[in-house]
Amino acid sequence: MIYCGSCGSRLGFNHYINERTLASGDPKQYERNTYRCYKKVDNSKACTGQTTYMAAWINEAALKVVRRFFSLAKRTPNEEMLNAALNCTNNISSISLKHAEAAVKDAEKAVSALEEEAVKSLMGEKSLDISIINDLMPKKKATLEGAKEHLASIRLEIEAESAAKEKHQYELKSIRTWADTFDDASFDTKRMIIAQLLERVTVHRGYKIHINMSITAKQFFGTDTLNTTLKAS
Repeated sequence: MIYCGSCGSRLGFNHYINERTLASGDPKQYERNTYRCYKKVDNSKACTGQTTYMAAWINEAALKVVRRFFSLAKRTPNEEMLNAALNCTNNISSISLKHAEAAVKDAEKAVSALEEEAVKSLMGEKSLDISIINDLMPKKKATLEGAKEHLASIRLEIEAESAAKEKHQYELKSIRTWADTFDDASFDTKRMIIAQLLERVTVHRGYKIHINMSITAKQFFGTDTLNTTLKAS
């Protein structure tokens, strides 16, 4: 979920313990949690970002975004959020349908072109070698069948609008519950909720942090309105 903004590698969590001797002569342990770019650790020239980032700063930035999301959710009526989610689903489905239909057309053209070449070869006209045609035809037909199956599955999804509404209602109910209980939840529960709401956290040198919300969160308010860039401190 957390990535280096310079090289794109996933940052690894590290619990660091350092022991120092106080002026009194007594030893004292210092502990801190960090996120490390192990690509930078392995090769300092492979990444221009930082090697280590304080986990507390990044975690606090993520919590700020999640709490802002919950605040927005509490102020927005259920009907408005459900309509936004349904519109988002319909828009995604519409784009997927167009891509799937185009893929079928392209595959059909490829098969037709090979069939024409096969006829030319049988008629003794100049064309592709028949062995090449015989080799390509099964692959092109398999591509066509796969494209048709994908198109059929998308059409079935579009027809299941009632199921989509039930799904959004369930997700919205979960979000309402999370919003009311988040601050008092256990560490593991908070981590689960954050994993559901945040898709990617990208950390740049100097703690410039870009946070992408998951589609579960974004669908209720618009695709990109919740993505955030902020400076941790």
